[in-house]
Formats: sequence, C-alpha cells, structure tokens
Amino acid sequence: MDKSGGYDPREDSFDVIKQYRELEEDVCNIEAGKVAIPGYLSSPFTLDWIENRNFDAYRKKPLATKNGDQERKKGVPWTEDEHRRFLLGLLKHGKGDWRNISRNFVVSKTPTQVASHAQKFYKAATFWS
Repeated sequence: MDKSGGYDPREDSFDVIKQYRELEEDVCNIEAGKVAIPGYLSSPFTLDWIENRNFDAYRKKPLATKNGDQERKKGVPWTEDEHRRFLLGLLKHGKGDWRNISRNFVVSKTPTQVASHAQKFYKAATFWS
C-alpha cells in the first residue's frame, strides 16, 4: 500500500524482485556448499525405504575393453571461448565454485572438468610468475 492507503502494484513487483534475488543468493550458497544439507538419510522413514534395496543394479558399469582393462578417456582440449568463459565464471563465482562456473559459464564441461582446468591454469600461472 502506498501512503494514501491505496494499492500500489509497484510495491509488489519490488517485493518479488527482492525475494527472487534472495532466492538466487540462497541457491548459490547451497550449490557452493556453504549451507549444510539436512540429514534426510537419518529419518526412520528414509531408512525403512532404502533398507534391503539393491542399488548396485542402478550404478554405472565401466565399459569393457578388448583386454578387460578399463581404458582412460582422452581429454578434449578446451577451446579459446571455453577458457574465456571459464575466466568470466571465475570472476563471478570465485575459486572453488566449479559447479556454478560449469552450470552458468562453461556449460559444455562438467564441474570436475572445470576444477581440473582450474588446477592446470593456476599451476601454469604460478610457473610463469
């Protein structure tokens, strides 16, 4: 409501924008691991539900090779554009928030790949300084 007691729709839109920004910040904190995840697995209901289940059937199986040994995948080199987006993500989310950098900037790479790239990037930066 505005000062005259009438309805002001702008106040609602400001509230929505404020709540959205707070929600965005909360999600970033959760994804960055800054917020503890509740202990759902300690719930008696959850324990009863997962008890005596065979989850091994749902796990990914390694691909078999001719000699039976698992072959390591070769890395695909990062493009100049991916590296540029990595640097932008680093500026926005900071060192260590690989999930958000992967999700919001270098969508073609997994968080693990982003972390590996960062490790090599920092090693090279140290070498050249």
